[in-house]
Amino acid sequence: MEEFSLLYGQETTKNFKSPNPLEDEFSIILYPSLVYAAHRFKSTENERFQYINTVIDNAFISFLERFNPLYKCTGFIDYHMHYYKGEKSDFIKHIKYQIIPLVHLRKGKSDNEIDYENLSLILSDWVLEKSKLNSQPIKEELLNDLIGVSRSFIDHLAIYKSLKDENKYNTIIANLLNQRLSSKSWTAKDQTLGGSSLTESTANRAGLSFRDILISDNLNNNISMVECFRLYSVPKKQTIKSSINSHLTKMFLNEPLGISPLFTIVYCETKSFSKTWQKYLDYYREIDFGMYQQKGIIDISNEILQIANLKIARAIHNREGSEITVYHLFINMEP
Repeated sequence: MEEFSLLYGQETTKNFKSPNPLEDEFSIILYPSLVYAAHRFKSTENERFQYINTVIDNAFISFLERFNPLYKCTGFIDYHMHYYKGEKSDFIKHIKYQIIPLVHLRKGKSDNEIDYENLSLILSDWVLEKSKLNSQPIKEELLNDLIGVSRSFIDHLAIYKSLKDENKYNTIIANLLNQRLSSKSWTAKDQTLGGSSLTESTANRAGLSFRDILISDNLNNNISMVECFRLYSVPKKQTIKSSINSHLTKMFLNEPLGISPLFTIVYCETKSFSKTWQKYLDYYREIDFGMYQQKGIIDISNEILQIANLKIARAIHNREGSEITVYHLFINMEP
């Protein structure tokens, strides 16, 4: 903290002397948690925000400019993200929404010969790469959470089956999910209004749809959605009127952001669970998803778990050039 104070002309502890004065600047700028440092120096939220933007961010960019070639600056950014004390996703957002806009502002306003256009592209590529990598743990976490919830639901099925109501099943799933998500400050809400429907009604809520379960992170950003439905049989031929088609095709309409992954929980009410599961997979492969066409669906049950009354499949869909992963959790309601 003393080195940080020295760089920005603030007072340090009385009689403090730097052991390596010639290396001070490099060590100071390499301070591994810039945002954390601002929290230590400033008391109010507004002061911290202003401090980060006017001092720390500009010093950070000035150091990025020193790398030759410029693309090597990404190693320096990786260093900071590694030691950042908060959520990695927050660090990535800070680069995207604070650092890159400041780089744009320097274009034409600086006397040096830095290629700010190139620097901006390098930072944008870094954000894109890290965003993809950072999203993978979230996929794994959510899948593990939904698996845990499904296991618990099956374990207490003798109690839950007496309810005989899909919406009540969904509420139970949402409550179980909230218990698991609470440690991350994430939430699962059931029956939220949003997305769109194909109804031709002229009522006030016409064109809007209810999402079964919506999952949000600690910043209230929607990060996933769960579509649930009861299945009594699998049609021999494709029909848009089947519960499978209606639920799975509306899933993408209910989620306008294009987030991934998405989840489907199927309450299988048939007497032949394993056969119905295979029929479901075969039927799914033939569904016309319109502009959200599938790239395939595979059974990953044996890769993930060894539970006879729970099956899992992973499907990939195309949406505006991006891949959307949909996990299908198939619950045996007649174990």
